[in-house]
Amino acid sequence: MWTQIVVDQMRDLTERLFKTAQLGGNIIALIEPADALNESASNSLLKTLEEPVPGRYLFLITANPMRLPATIRSRVQRLEVKLPPRAEALAWLRGQGHPEKSAIEALDAARGHPGLADEWLRGEGLVLRRQVAEDLDKLERGQGTATEIAQRWSSDEFVDLRLRHAADLALARAGDLTDMAKMNKLASWFDAANRTRDLLRTTVRGDLAMVDLLVAWRGVNRAAGVGERGGSA
Repeated sequence: MWTQIVVDQMRDLTERLFKTAQLGGNIIALIEPADALNESASNSLLKTLEEPVPGRYLFLITANPMRLPATIRSRVQRLEVKLPPRAEALAWLRGQGHPEKSAIEALDAARGHPGLADEWLRGEGLVLRRQVAEDLDKLERGQGTATEIAQRWSSDEFVDLRLRHAADLALARAGDLTDMAKMNKLASWFDAANRTRDLLRTTVRGDLAMVDLLVAWRGVNRAAGVGERGGSA
């Protein structure tokens, strides 16, 4: 489940960082996922980064570092934790009790991240991805409307995960194309889907933010040579 990190939480963390450690040692704080910071929380964090205190260590953990504001990225040291080899990741997932077919599907969906694949297999993540793929296919065929799908996607706490899956599905489709113009259109839609995820951290209504995105999906895929069966978005 996605939860934004708001400014009050960031201020509370800042206060803790500036307090003396109980045993006089270092203080370590983790922010995960760091890309869940809303704009106000990001600004509060930036002030903390601009005034570092000795013995205070702040770790920003994210699978999407480019979604962090450039001002924050420029003030931290980047430590990249590489993903394990695919065979090793699949073996680990099988060891967690997941059938191989499901493990492969989840690992591909998670872009090789075994921990995320395991989380999706144990929860609703992989089921939601299949539903998102089906909704996008129906939209292309004119069998669903952008408004209806947007309302359904925003009806519970999984709205951010649905948009993440939608963005990843667009990226995967772009990777299967050879026409650069078509690839660029899908890549632009991928960016738009992630911007819509950012809008969900504001007071904007989620369903309204997604309608234009989903209307654009059908137009993008017409341009990419798919979803030409007619019908209305």
